[in-house]
Amino acid sequence: MKKTEEFLNRWKLKLMAVGVLIALSLVVVLAGFRFYSRYREQVIRTEESQLLTMAGIVGNNLDSYLEQQLDEIDLFYSQRGIPEEWAESNGIKLRTSYFLKKNADIYNWITVTEQDGTRFKYESGKEAVQESSAEKTMSVAPGNKDQKARITGKEISDRTGWYELYIEKEVSSMSGICTLTFAMDLKALYEKIVAPVKIGEAGYSTVKDQNMNIIMHHAKNQIGLEAVEGRIQKYPDLDLFALVPNLRGAQNAYELGLRKVCYVVSLSKSHNKANINRTHEQSLEAYKEIRTAYPDLDVVVDLATTFGCPFEGKYDDPEAVVKFLKDYEDAGMTTCCLCDTIGIADPAQVKAVINALKAAYPTLNIQVHFHDTRGLGMVNTMAAIECGITNVQSALGGLGGCPFAPGASGNLSTEDMIWMLNEMGYETGVNFSKILAAAKYQVDHIPGNYSGHHIHIEQETPCKY
Repeated sequence: MKKTEEFLNRWKLKLMAVGVLIALSLVVVLAGFRFYSRYREQVIRTEESQLLTMAGIVGNNLDSYLEQQLDEIDLFYSQRGIPEEWAESNGIKLRTSYFLKKNADIYNWITVTEQDGTRFKYESGKEAVQESSAEKTMSVAPGNKDQKARITGKEISDRTGWYELYIEKEVSSMSGICTLTFAMDLKALYEKIVAPVKIGEAGYSTVKDQNMNIIMHHAKNQIGLEAVEGRIQKYPDLDLFALVPNLRGAQNAYELGLRKVCYVVSLSKSHNKANINRTHEQSLEAYKEIRTAYPDLDVVVDLATTFGCPFEGKYDDPEAVVKFLKDYEDAGMTTCCLCDTIGIADPAQVKAVINALKAAYPTLNIQVHFHDTRGLGMVNTMAAIECGITNVQSALGGLGGCPFAPGASGNLSTEDMIWMLNEMGYETGVNFSKILAAAKYQVDHIPGNYSGHHIHIEQETPCKY
């Protein structure tokens, strides 16, 4: 009896020790998760602060550089201490020719307009050309002669496709007032000051004016476009939409002319908190606010981590997705995109989730978004298509990935998917050769993580369509 009691006591102690270890493990895990969440939030805030600081520095550098150029023009054309013959209009022309030669990397051309309207144009490496007489230049009052150089406007150059910034200065000569116009090349300004500033390998810097028109960009065909409205005008048949996490994002998109947005929320509580710093309740409330504020806005619910979470693992209960989306369906959701955020889904799981949603919400428009992290992007897409899905999100070249799956391959490749579907006889309406050319162009111009296959094949694979 005594031995039995001792045995039981030993086991009690062991169980208590195990219980303490489990409790301590839970405390450590929870503490670790809290630490990670706080760390991530801090990293995001730090990055945002760094970006704002860098933008401020670049802006100040641009201002300083322009002020320096204005001062240099003023100093160069100063009337103090120059020979009398240089005060003649011809002397001004000689100085202009020399100034342009010295600053050929900054200015595309300079014009000298005499008081009678006669204009001479100077371009680097060319002889000066007398152009047809312009309208007579307004005389400057005697007290205002030799006024400071000033910026007067900007236009896109027909020759370069980049903006030219115009600087004007009036200079007095013995024959009257000459008006000088300097065409500063903003491409040179971009390469000197802006382009070196970027975040990561794929990042780049862009400069916009007060009207949100792009005046400096690494891609010349973007120059002059308004950030969103310009693209809508240039590509009227293109279905443009933006990813937004809150009401402010929806407001920005709406004011810029977009009428479709994707509202992102995660099935995973932990991922929702880490990704957009919100609880599920807060995300639902924000969705309702957007629907109320912009009733004519097409809001697609992008359900991140539908099939699995980097913190919580893979999900195996399709009904969890059905249950989660009930509140959104009640709030007016008409379209939902199921996103495989870390590329963890498998075809059987895809079919189970889609079929469960179709049974629960027969009128719901379902889209899918797959990553190719584990090489299953294409087969998961086919599984969705076999379930009747007709809208699939993809990326040229498979560009992308997920910050929560470092080193993973990118999104489903558009051109690879088009090739497969066209070969299988589906009517995609997309020309494979053209989409492949676009993907290869992107690879050459935008660094990043690409999961596509056709972009690496030297000879284009024959395609039926």
